Amino acid sequence: MTNVQPTYPRGAEWRKWDLHIHTKGTQKNDNFTSASFDDFCVTMFQKALKNDISAIGITDYFNLDNYRKIKSFIDNIDKNISFDENEKIRIKNTFLLPNVELRILPATGSGSLINIHCLFNPDKSFLVTLENDFFGSLETAGGHKMNKSGIISSGKSLEPNLDDQQAYRKGIECFHLDTSKLISLFDAKPSLKDNCIIAVANSSHDGASALQEHYKLFENENGSLDAVRRSIYKLSDAIFSGNPTDREFFLGEKKGINKDAVIHKCGSLKPCIHGSDAHTEDELFNPDKGKFCWIKSNTTFEGLKQIICEPNERVRIQTNKPEEKSGYQVIESISVDHDNCRQTILLNSNLNTIIGGRSTGKSTLLKLIAHAIDPSVGIDEAHIRDMSENNTEVNWQDGEKNKSRDIEFFKQSHMYEIARDQGKKDKLIESIVRGKDTSSILDAYENFCSSNKSTIQTNLDDLFEIQAEQNQRKSLLKEKGDKEGLEKEIKSIESKIKDVHSDTFTPEDLINYEEIKKHLLAKEQLLKQAKIDINEIQILKEENLFDQSFAYKFNELSDETSKTINKIYSTIKENALNNWKSRLTETVELINKDVSQLQQDTKDISNNESYKKGELHKEKNKQYSELSDRLKIERKKLEEILSVQKQVELLEKQKKELFSLVVNNHNNYVERISSLVLEFNLSHDDIEISIEKIFRKDKCMSLFHDFINLQSNSNRELVENWTNSYVTNGKQLVENFLTSALNGSITLKSYKDIKDLTKGLLTENWFSVSYKLTYQNDTFEKMSDGKKAFVVLKLLLEFSDKQCPILIDQPEDSLDNRAIYNELVSYLKQKKKSRQIILATHNANIVVNADAEQVIVCNQHGDGSKNRDSIKFQYISGGIESTMPKIQNTEIVLESQGIREHICEILEGGTDAFEKREHKYAIRRVSR
Repeated sequence: MTNVQPTYPRGAEWRKWDLHIHTKGTQKNDNFTSASFDDFCVTMFQKALKNDISAIGITDYFNLDNYRKIKSFIDNIDKNISFDENEKIRIKNTFLLPNVELRILPATGSGSLINIHCLFNPDKSFLVTLENDFFGSLETAGGHKMNKSGIISSGKSLEPNLDDQQAYRKGIECFHLDTSKLISLFDAKPSLKDNCIIAVANSSHDGASALQEHYKLFENENGSLDAVRRSIYKLSDAIFSGNPTDREFFLGEKKGINKDAVIHKCGSLKPCIHGSDAHTEDELFNPDKGKFCWIKSNTTFEGLKQIICEPNERVRIQTNKPEEKSGYQVIESISVDHDNCRQTILLNSNLNTIIGGRSTGKSTLLKLIAHAIDPSVGIDEAHIRDMSENNTEVNWQDGEKNKSRDIEFFKQSHMYEIARDQGKKDKLIESIVRGKDTSSILDAYENFCSSNKSTIQTNLDDLFEIQAEQNQRKSLLKEKGDKEGLEKEIKSIESKIKDVHSDTFTPEDLINYEEIKKHLLAKEQLLKQAKIDINEIQILKEENLFDQSFAYKFNELSDETSKTINKIYSTIKENALNNWKSRLTETVELINKDVSQLQQDTKDISNNESYKKGELHKEKNKQYSELSDRLKIERKKLEEILSVQKQVELLEKQKKELFSLVVNNHNNYVERISSLVLEFNLSHDDIEISIEKIFRKDKCMSLFHDFINLQSNSNRELVENWTNSYVTNGKQLVENFLTSALNGSITLKSYKDIKDLTKGLLTENWFSVSYKLTYQNDTFEKMSDGKKAFVVLKLLLEFSDKQCPILIDQPEDSLDNRAIYNELVSYLKQKKKSRQIILATHNANIVVNADAEQVIVCNQHGDGSKNRDSIKFQYISGGIESTMPKIQNTEIVLESQGIREHICEILEGGTDAFEKREHKYAIRRVSR
């Protein structure tokens, strides 16, 4: 089956237009050197083909003669041997339109008149009316007119002695139009204006700006020249200027001059167009600085008129093709089979809209494209699965076919579903934040939380172990007796020993003996402790100095980096262990020396004569001996008590240090998340994502309820204080709880362990990260459902680094009308510049006011809506400028009218959408 397609089935595309060239035989400044007009035409088209020029404005003063000659040359191109067949086809497809150049008053500061151009619709039926309706109606301020015999007045030539050609050229030099008369002419003949685009030159020599800088329009409205210049701008549809500053000004984008002010002063926003203004062969299609005039439209007069409706979006003056996308990220076309009839639909690289009445297959076509590229896109409808499996072919711009590539497909109501589902919305924001966190502050925060939890857990294990050991030592102290009581008992025994000494053993001998004995006991105690120390050191040698799990922290590193860090770690670990064992061995050797010395000291003391005399006296004196043994026992008990007491004090010091570490490390959760809230901010195009910290009160309460018996007033007070005051007074609460947990004053439920509760409470970060979403300073929660859905769409696309095609099924179903027109339309106009968009819709504003480059019209065969060959689904495509009045006598729906007419008929509010687009910048009505 042959596709039913308009002349431009891919819709509006960027093409090079040169709207201002003169030809050999032009009425002024004819500097062309070609031997003949045909020779000139050969040169002109050779250069046009070389520069890939698609449209040419043939310019002359007050006439169309040379335009008609060029048309005649093309009509006879098949006989021309200067071009091959392909070149001849390209020349025939070159769009020519007549550009009539006029001179209007007043004169500029340089003495030149202002150039104004009339770009006429090249339709033959219109052009035949120009001799009477336009050229025959022009007259100067003095009422003179002009024809081929020159300027005439009251039917008489003002130059009777010149031949017609001389008189005509003389007339051009003298024929100065008055702006008001030109305005009156177009006002009197609306059809003339509808088929003409008026463009005023804006150069400093012969343009409107030469009267006075046009920017001063906004400073002084009283001068007569300002009034003339404003009237010229208001008459004009476009500006001939390649100056970027002019473009900014006439689009209302210049700093300090807004769009409303430009519309007020100039009548409308104006597109800036450009041409080479060639008067020699070398100047043909050779614009200043190599910048071409690119226009995005069909090469038709109706296509050119789109620059009036979209003065910013449809025309660019630059070297390279605008909005060029990579070939692997643009779908060139899709071929589908319906009822064994293959149809190929060409796609535009920018915005493609699929339209049709209810059940005409617009969503079906979109799903076919999505599923053909990405089979993971699920298709519920059986008939679409059947069609998809039946030779659906996707062609990419880089020449690949049926290549599975990345796309983004948003099914019908997709944005609304995310907007109303908190979990889906948070998941979307989370993925965006993860992707855009180039500084990795979130990863750093999470790594901190994980590490901090492990640290607190280790600290608490050590703290509870020390607490248990301290409790054990305190219990042992109680068993060993009271220190003060022992000291009193020792003094009592020492007193009794003094009373029972023998006459041969003088008090001085006793004192000396007791002193030596006391010294001996001290040495023996030191010797005992030294041997204990040696045993403990031997045990320490076998202990592992390093956390066995520390090496797992390298798992997140790359393989090469992990190997490097592991090697460093292993070397340090081995060196440290060797150093540790070596130093312990040295310490044991030093202690062994002390042991040898102590052994020698105890031996020397035992051989002391005074000690021996005392020992002998002791043996002879039983009472003394008994008292002495008791004294020895009590002294030993006291030594043991002092030793345990010292251990308790040391454990208390360690406990305080660990207590402080636990409290500070837990408080670090608060400090780090507070810092994260201040540091993190992600924004793009009025959307802002920030972080908030949320106290997880419910989860905290749940933990307490699992462990604590709330029948106790103190326990209830503990839970209430924690859950109500943790945000503002967390550090103090942690200190109070940890103190109570260690001293055992918290009553727990049966089979619950205070250590488990403490670890559960203090290792946990009770603040979660929440994302706050705002758009144009409006928080997400306060937005309408339609605006929420639009913001979700922006989240899906704006924060994505992807450049792949976007497929969206009827986004208007999720949006309200205001969001569609104010938000979505503007958004699509910007997004399509960087990514191909294929969108099924039944909303006219999306198609028309988003200025869809390509419109695909779908129709399902039926009694009142027939397709050619009765195939079930049929498609036709083209730009919104593709227009053709409805043909009443055809049954084939898609062939009955143009794309624009289909839009107006199919889409509710289609006609209104076109009017809204045309009047958006206060432009005159463009025919439909």
